[in-house]
Amino acid sequence: MKRKKKRRSKNKELRRGSRIVKKWLMQDRPYCDICGSTQNLELHHIYLIRHGFPTALQHCTLLCSNCHHKFHQKYDKFLDVVNEHNHYADFLELYNVLKKNI
Repeated sequence: MKRKKKRRSKNKELRRGSRIVKKWLMQDRPYCDICGSTQNLELHHIYLIRHGFPTALQHCTLLCSNCHHKFHQKYDKFLDVVNEHNHYADFLELYNVLKKNI
């Protein structure tokens, strides 16, 4: 009996390279981009994967788990609306404004 080949979901394809990007960011600036903590750092996709953006060094930053959770809790719905109405929005510029309010 043949096994069916598993298909990777679109998000998995876009997420590919996350470990490498996190490793590069940890070498370059090993602290939370919002609070400066060096503990429990997670890769944050500034250009969200669910909006179709791939993992790339210029699309990501490091956030501590606390700031990462707060950022997504506070701004995910807003970012979804922005993306829905403007696919060419500058999410890096938007992120830099929003992170000041975490």
